[in-house]
Order: sequence, then structure tokens, then C-alpha cells
Amino acid sequence: MLSGGRLNGETEGDVPRSHTPALDVAQALADRVGAETVGLGPAPAEADTLASVESPDLVQRLHMMMKESDNVYAEAIGREVAAHVGIDAPSATLHVLAEHGFDTDGITLVDSSGLSVDNRITPRMLDSILSDATQHEQLRPMLDALPVAAGDGTLATRYGDLAGRGWVRAKTGTLDETSGLAGTVTAESGNVYTFALLSNDSDILEARRAMDTFASALREF
Repeated sequence: MLSGGRLNGETEGDVPRSHTPALDVAQALADRVGAETVGLGPAPAEADTLASVESPDLVQRLHMMMKESDNVYAEAIGREVAAHVGIDAPSATLHVLAEHGFDTDGITLVDSSGLSVDNRITPRMLDSILSDATQHEQLRPMLDALPVAAGDGTLATRYGDLAGRGWVRAKTGTLDETSGLAGTVTAESGNVYTFALLSNDSDILEARRAMDTFASALREF
């Protein structure tokens, strides 16, 4: 996609996206070379390959999605999982989690981005996934994709005066009057702790500060 399919000349951020990203790329190329005819269709068998593009691998795309909390990326990855498993998204996500031993009872996913107010997921579930990632190699790359407190992504402007600065890595989540934070903390003792916090029906800024303070307190243990 050209700039992630973002519209109106935007190159970053969670902004409206195009529903025809491939055609947009073709149009941009046509404009550059002065071509008048643009469209989608199969190439003739004898056609020469002028250029090719490969998607970044899953780990790279997880970094892009997690660091900036990109909802479009999250939905796209959820659909890739669904295509691989052969079950509609986001049911495929729960299927894969259950297949790997996670307890999905009582969990409801209506989308893969977490934007739906009908999603129901427990802090225990989030923490169990993070805990597994700290102990086993299969999910380990996910931890490196988490934003760093006061460092990058959605935590770049948080933890400025807190002990968790640079030591907390966590994924944020925000809806109206709902805030979430789930991640890891490396303590002064060298221990690595996982946590998952959800705050409903609360002021977003106050909830964020409380969760950041909680995560920072784990540095002392």
C-alpha cells in the first residue's frame, strides 16, 4: 500500500484509509511515468516482470501495529490468521489461542482491533499471553514489539517522571472512558513481571496516570 493506504496525502497516523490501495499505487505509478490507462487485471503469461514487492514478515508488521496501535494493521493481521486457519476473523484468533492451551472461556471478540464496544476480554487472558511470551520462544518476538515507556510508540510521551521510564514495555488501548495497559516490567532485582490492567467508566488521563504509576511500582520488587 502507498503510505499504508492513507488518504488526503497523509503518510502516518490512524487516519481514514483507501478501499482501493492497489489501484491507488497503480495510479501513482502511472502519474509518474505519464501513462493514461490504469486498471487491475491479470498480466499476460509472456509479460516481463518490471518490479516486484514482498510484504514485510509478520514480526515486522507486529512492530508497526503494536508500536503505534495501528487498528488497520490489527484488522489485516487478524484476517491473515483467519485465512490461514480457515475460520472467519476474529473467531480464528480465539481458535488459535485455545489450540495453544489458553483458556478462552468468557472471551468475546467482535473485531481484531479492539474498537468494538462489544468485545469482552479479561486482564487474566492478556496477562497469560504475556507471561507465556516471557517464558517461551514462540511468542517472544511480541515483547520486543511493545512500546517502551518514555521511549517510543504510544508510550513516548508517558512515564516522564516515573520509575518505569525505559523499563516498562506495554501495549495501550483506549476507547471512550476505557483505558488499558498490558505489558512487562524489568524490576531492579532483575525479575521480569507481566501485568494487564483495564479501567472502565473512568477519565482517560487519570486512568493512564494510575496505570503508569502501578506499572512503575513493580520496578521496586
